Amino acid sequence: MTSRKLAKQLGTLKAIKPRTEWRDRARDILLSQVRSQGRGAQNVSVFGGVSAYTRDSLTVAYRMTIGQLFARPLVLSGFLSVLLVGAISAGVASEKSIPGDPLYTVKQTHEQISGVFVSPENRPAFQLELAQKRLEEMNTLSDRPVSAEEKNQKAVLLAKNARESIATAQNDLEQLKKAEPKKAVQAAAVVNQRAGEYERAITQNGSHVQEVIANLDETQSKALAVIVDKKDTAGVGESQVASHISDAIDGLQERLARLETVSAAGFKSAPRLTEKSSEAKKNLQDARDGVERRDFKLALDKISLSRGIITAVEKELGAQEENTAKKGDSDNTGNGDLK
Repeated sequence: MTSRKLAKQLGTLKAIKPRTEWRDRARDILLSQVRSQGRGAQNVSVFGGVSAYTRDSLTVAYRMTIGQLFARPLVLSGFLSVLLVGAISAGVASEKSIPGDPLYTVKQTHEQISGVFVSPENRPAFQLELAQKRLEEMNTLSDRPVSAEEKNQKAVLLAKNARESIATAQNDLEQLKKAEPKKAVQAAAVVNQRAGEYERAITQNGSHVQEVIANLDETQSKALAVIVDKKDTAGVGESQVASHISDAIDGLQERLARLETVSAAGFKSAPRLTEKSSEAKKNLQDARDGVERRDFKLALDKISLSRGIITAVEKELGAQEENTAKKGDSDNTGNGDLK
């Protein structure tokens, strides 16, 4: 390279200006060094000089990283979008998880965060949704290739968590009833519907499942009581009240029909079930008559009697089914030993 070309290239370097962030960083570092030297001249301890230098260096590092990120809206929005997409993806992936799975903690965290943003009038329904998720996890658990003992342990835990959510829903509804009766009636209408739907969706049996059903029954009864007690305060028409009570009656009739189908499969209690079924049907018919006459208190009483009969029969059939299953396992084991 000739001296003329070299001089020309050196001349172009004068036009190059350092980036602002580099210039600020260099300035801050130099100032921190000057300050530390000045403190040294004034008999400032070495530790103090090192602390000041470290503090200033961290300030510079912040400006070059986090500070730059938040100073640029497009960069920040992109960064937050990545975090949001990642969180949503993890939440979706964890939906099918059950206790013991790696993503179950993510699922629980997502539920807890979601609960923070739920309004008071929607909390009872939200808690019932959590209970429904625990029931769905119990269904998922039945398909997992794990031992019967492990399945039972996890099922008991899930049933316990479901009952806790249902109890929280009842408490939230009671608090809302005291604070805002009109919103309480609206919330109770949703709770009444959801509780009935979740009861009908339960396909498993067993004592821990029956306990969850009993809690749902209690929640639905309390929701109907709120609707009847606060209908005038909330400005709810009698036709709406009648509709909510009729929905509960329909749900109980479906459960009763399901029990009759199960009894027809050959359970020993079929004769007694026929008697109990007739009694429950009569109470439900009396409840419908009460709705027609707009005697809602009577209707609720008859629903409660019918619900008690149905629940008792469900428990009895569930116990017989469990005993039959245990006997079958015992017979299979015995046959295996004979071989």
